[in-house]
Amino acid sequence: MAIITTSKALGWYGVHGENNCVSTSLPNLFGSYSKFGDKSSFKSGTAGLTASDFEKLQIWQMMPDGRSMSWYYIYELYDRHTNPSFFTGGFGFDKLECGKMYWIIYTGSSDLHIPGFIPTAHGIDMGRVSV
Repeated sequence: MAIITTSKALGWYGVHGENNCVSTSLPNLFGSYSKFGDKSSFKSGTAGLTASDFEKLQIWQMMPDGRSMSWYYIYELYDRHTNPSFFTGGFGFDKLECGKMYWIIYTGSSDLHIPGFIPTAHGIDMGRVSV
């Protein structure tokens, strides 16, 4: 499990050599809203973020065609209820997938716990999944 203690982290999801790597649902991990447009309907995920900290989290990935896509609270607040195909139709994403790289921006008040995320930095490669 990675504990992200900086406001920005680049890394891979999935541990090299781990045969049981499975995608992780971002709403299950970090949270979502049960009612369209209602911030008071926030349901925390297993990471235990508060609604305020959840709104300070963004996760980005680069697509093969060069586009970047992000996941953050606005998508959960609105698109989850009105446009669920947004997440499956190539416009957005809502899970961490094994072997993919992610850029995480988090300015919340607590550390961010992401099981299976391997942060990296210049000169460091801590065992990412190769697919």
